[in-house]
Amino acid sequence: TSTSNPVNSAVAAIATACCPSSNHRAISGGYSVSGSNTSFPDMVYISTSRPVGAGAECGAGIEGWLIKTIDSKATVTATAYAVCATTL
Repeated sequence: TSTSNPVNSAVAAIATACCPSSNHRAISGGYSVSGSNTSFPDMVYISTSRPVGAGAECGAGIEGWLIKTIDSKATVTATAYAVCATTL
């Protein structure tokens, strides 16, 4: 499992967790998200939670997991997780 550093944002957050090397594949992933607005504690929306292929997000040959949140009412802390498997 690979974990991104938490990303804080007042409007939206994008977090990516990358597999450790090019001989790993992202087979699953997830996230943890929290918001600071106690008046609207459930107003954090996940707009994207998906694998990313080898490319710009994680670098050449590295796969990972990407999440995006949408929230206009709170500061959001988002962390992405990638479950990676070694390829043979």
